[in-house]
Amino acid sequence: MPLSRTYTSIWYNNFELEIDPISIEPGETTNCDIHFISVSINNIERKNIVFSLFPNPAKENVQFYYKTEFQDDRKMRIEIRSLDGKLVDKINLQKIGESFVTYSLENKNKGLYICSLMSDNVKLREVKLIIQ
Repeated sequence: MPLSRTYTSIWYNNFELEIDPISIEPGETTNCDIHFISVSINNIERKNIVFSLFPNPAKENVQFYYKTEFQDDRKMRIEIRSLDGKLVDKINLQKIGESFVTYSLENKNKGLYICSLMSDNVKLREVKLIIQ
């Protein structure tokens, strides 16, 4: 007979929710109290974000374009990762709102990369970059 499992969090609508520890026997259902851990960004803000790059594929430089409607002092950055998830580089953004950032591809290996626009630790948008 399978053993009971203890849960301290659940996933609901793409958010991790903290719950009071509960043990559930296989096939059993239960009610529990739910406490939000944090919600960093709401869906309305996500709809007003633009993130792109050109040229793509690129050889020497790539230019990132981003536009947000944030009005606070968020720490924003662009993360560049290899396909296996390793962080290749990060660019701390000095300006909130709308801007272009030129990034040198010197000493970067050819291949496919994932570039993410980040606000604190929340991924806002993602684009693929091909380095030739």
